[in-house]
Amino acid sequence: MIPSTYCIDSSIDSTHTPVTDDAVIPPSPYMISSTNFIDSSISSNTSCYTSTPTPIASVVPALSVCSQLLSCDSSVSANMAQSNVSPTVTVVRRSTKRTDVMNIHTPSRKRALSSFSRGNDMTAIRECFQNQKIRPNIIRKVGQLIRKEIKALSSSNSILKSKSSADLKQFRWNAIYDDLRDKAPFFLSIMESATKTRATRKNTCAVICLCTTILLKYRYRELNFVQKIISLILYASHASKEVFSRLMPLELVVSRSTVISLVDEFGKDHDALVKTWQSNITNSLALINPRFHLVL
Repeated sequence: MIPSTYCIDSSIDSTHTPVTDDAVIPPSPYMISSTNFIDSSISSNTSCYTSTPTPIASVVPALSVCSQLLSCDSSVSANMAQSNVSPTVTVVRRSTKRTDVMNIHTPSRKRALSSFSRGNDMTAIRECFQNQKIRPNIIRKVGQLIRKEIKALSSSNSILKSKSSADLKQFRWNAIYDDLRDKAPFFLSIMESATKTRATRKNTCAVICLCTTILLKYRYRELNFVQKIISLILYASHASKEVFSRLMPLELVVSRSTVISLVDEFGKDHDALVKTWQSNITNSLALINPRFHLVL
């Protein structure tokens, strides 16, 4: 005999025949196992209580009790089958202005929410990125962030906007890389991921900067510092006008007229040293012979 917690319908007591104290109760194999039930389908006239170790007084009430238990057990089994369906998760977000209540139904979003709640960010991000409905929104947000960085780069004091001949003379790929890292770090990280190889290469910095500046010039025409360098190299190599015409649509060079203006700027005051030397000689001769005039 074992103590049991069981459910008994109140209608049982009014139907069975009471047993006297001197009745001989044969050993019965019907025992009630200890079971707890929490089910809303149990009727209101059903009461649950815990009894002390007591033999079953009669087979009839025992069978009635067993049938009631089986009825409860089938109800619990049905609820367990329904519980296999993932329940709705409700998220409440409170702020100083309002409170938002959101119901999460999709299993992938529930897994992502569970990962966020456990602090596992990478798992949550992977769950979101594998979701075909969420992934386009993530990609769209990445594009917005890239455009924001490029716009900030175009409005800042970037070396890619420089028009100084001194900066052109001191051109270095590392300077452009550092400028991109400071003003467009997210965009630069994407370019680094696109050019990442197993073996380290010496020209990685130059390739990243060249590809990035081509895209930047396509979006903002004034970000053409690298293109000016390439154009000057081609001009010094006596490249024809047709070469510039073919490379301009690819955003690799600037126009030939721009190159000529750059050459004129580089050649400005190129004879300043000669003119200074001429002036010094003229002044010295004038001191010796005031009637002396140097005619060039």
